[in-house]
Amino acid sequence: MTQPVRPAPIAAVMHGQPMWGVYRTPFRIVNLADAHLPGVMNWSRGRMRTARMKEWQHFAIIHPDVYITMAIVDAKLASTSFLCVFDRKTGELIEHERMAMSAATTLPDQLFDGRFEFSSRGYDIKVRNRLVEKHHRLEFKIGVVGAPKSVFGELKLSEDVDVVPPLVAMLPLGKNRPFYTHKVPCPVEGELLIGNRSVVFDPKRDLALVDVHKAYYPMHTIWRWGTFAGYLPDGRIVGANLTHNVIKDDETTNENVVWLGDKIERLSAARFEIPDNPMDDWKVSTTDGRVSLRLHPEGIRKALTRIGPIKSQYFQPFGKYSGVMITEEGECLDIDGMFGPGEYHEVWW
Repeated sequence: MTQPVRPAPIAAVMHGQPMWGVYRTPFRIVNLADAHLPGVMNWSRGRMRTARMKEWQHFAIIHPDVYITMAIVDAKLASTSFLCVFDRKTGELIEHERMAMSAATTLPDQLFDGRFEFSSRGYDIKVRNRLVEKHHRLEFKIGVVGAPKSVFGELKLSEDVDVVPPLVAMLPLGKNRPFYTHKVPCPVEGELLIGNRSVVFDPKRDLALVDVHKAYYPMHTIWRWGTFAGYLPDGRIVGANLTHNVIKDDETTNENVVWLGDKIERLSAARFEIPDNPMDDWKVSTTDGRVSLRLHPEGIRKALTRIGPIKSQYFQPFGKYSGVMITEEGECLDIDGMFGPGEYHEVWW
């Protein structure tokens, strides 16, 4: 039996101690820099935060005609942002990416009323995290209105913890390395103008996967990740988050969960079989036998980045998941055509 998912305390760090665990409600304060970390006591709080904490927000937005993956990342030495639009009908891929000094963006320390943006010439993304009003808002102004690869518009992502509880985790990546994440599937509504084409999002059909991260990753980090979400015929949201990263004892210390309606259930360790060609089928399973899935990629985003000492090898195929997931009560969920990304990332930072 996996450990239960509990309500979160008010802060991620209290009295200098990380609040280790997996939770189903958000932290009011995400204050990793307040942790007392033995072995780095000679580092000031400001230096520790500036030098080592990696932070980002990633959004995977699923529509029958398009898939959108976008992120704003503060790696401290530099900030990056990307927006990728994949046409699910034609296979066309539109990619935009910008890099800047880290001071170009500051990610908020909580989601109840946190605002940030990434602005560069011809590229402006604003994110408004408003859990106090049970939503996130994304605003896009990229390119020139009507140009072939331009993206303009605004989306609202509804996050109500009583409807779909988030995955909120504070886990030890290793000695003195706290890791925080907040992930959840959200109904999405709004309209985007992609080139001269209007794409309208319906919250009864379309979902966005929110991924918020703050962590003291080791200099050399590898992770494998898979996630998806969709609606079952009975109207319930179903989804999963599956990760195999640098945590050594990941049978219970992990961020692996199943979402089903208004429930979130924990899983054991996740394992990935990634083919040499990442556009071939991936296999994803858990060691408790409750998850057995394949990802059938339809498109991919790849990047090889070098910025000073930072080196990153990354690929994120996206497509349909198929297979089965079994709930704690024994319900067998037939996963057939739920859309989402897989990811392999190896980085030196």
